[in-house]
Amino acid sequence: MQPEEEAKSTYLLAPKAKHWPWLGSLITFIICLSLGVAVLLFRQSIIDNINYYNFKPTSSISNIASSAMLTQSGLFYFYSSVPQVDASDEFNLHCVRQEASSAILGCYTNQRIYIYDLKNDTRLEGVKTVSAAHEMLHAAWERLSSSEKDRLSKLLEAAYKIVKTDELKSRMEYYDREQPGDHIQELHSILGTEFNNLGDELNTYYERYFSDRPALVALHDKYSQIITDTMNKQKSLLAQVNSLGADLTKRINTYNTSVKQLNSEVMALEVESSKVDNTNLSQITAFNTKRSSLIKRINALDAEQSSIVADQVEYNDLINEYNSTVIIGNGLTNSLDSTLEAPASV
Repeated sequence: MQPEEEAKSTYLLAPKAKHWPWLGSLITFIICLSLGVAVLLFRQSIIDNINYYNFKPTSSISNIASSAMLTQSGLFYFYSSVPQVDASDEFNLHCVRQEASSAILGCYTNQRIYIYDLKNDTRLEGVKTVSAAHEMLHAAWERLSSSEKDRLSKLLEAAYKIVKTDELKSRMEYYDREQPGDHIQELHSILGTEFNNLGDELNTYYERYFSDRPALVALHDKYSQIITDTMNKQKSLLAQVNSLGADLTKRINTYNTSVKQLNSEVMALEVESSKVDNTNLSQITAFNTKRSSLIKRINALDAEQSSIVADQVEYNDLINEYNSTVIIGNGLTNSLDSTLEAPASV
């Protein structure tokens, strides 16, 4: 009997573990690199979210957001821009006027929104709301993709050609002059807050930011119409004042010349009366004819004098009305002007 063969093991020995001391560092590097890339790619979104969730709106800002009828998206861009309402001194530090004739009511700078704190003027109710919505759209535009900006640019230019007015043309020339390169994004904010019927694509686009954009536009139109009506009334009254004033000046000069000439002829007739032969019918008739003619001219000049006096009263009334309208207009302008300094109290 042969000895039993030693049983062979059916188990394999595990290979000896290899040590890669650099593997942990590589993984850490890859994670850090990925985080770095993610931060670069989503940096703006990260900043916006931090600003949005940390922002505590004042009651004034909350009221503006509510009256602007912002959607959640519109509210996000508004609050992530950390908006604030400033009195004139602080506002002018953030928002610099480029032209003396062009008042500014808000600005978007360094990804912050600043709104001028208009004094209580019920005629201008809604100005802060529309200004805030305008600036919010700047923030939204900045975050659009290049392809989306290209698409919207064509739509905005097409809409501009349709709704363009002299006033809007003047405003866009101001932006082209003072902020070259901002033409499209200014159109994006202006058309979105001040004009309806921009076409289906743009109307749908703006629904991202406003739940009731027509109501916002109506708010703009209301105070804008008050300003326009006041300025138009000023122009109309000034034209009437200038026209009536020029006519009165001409008539008064003519009247004074006629009176001077008439007085000279009256004095000559008085001298002639002493030389008339009362027995000479021909001389008496000639004298009376001259006298009757002078009396008609006197009566006509008396009537002209009365007419001039009446027109002078109307002229003075027009001046008073014009001055009152100027005061109203200046009040509106002053309310909109952040650079006007308040007088010192006594």
